[in-house]
Amino acid sequence: MSCPVPPPDSVAAALLAARERGIDRLDAQCLLSAVLARPRSWLLAHADEALDPQAARHYDALLARRAAGEPLAYVLGEKEFFGLSWR
Repeated sequence: MSCPVPPPDSVAAALLAARERGIDRLDAQCLLSAVLARPRSWLLAHADEALDPQAARHYDALLARRAAGEPLAYVLGEKEFFGLSWR
């Protein structure tokens, strides 16, 4: 039994591309959540939702920075600590 392939340029495909680049699932979800301005729960509920090309390019640029070893907080420009967001 094979796994279903997500539609190209979908939320699921974007997260799969991050995994193929060696980026942790949580990091990939945080990056995509920031790009789409949606909570992580939305990503899971709308895995087949299409990404517009501009969002896909922005996400790819953030993935490249994270894959190069840049800390997630630097890529996102903020860090949450005990419910407070630091920029």
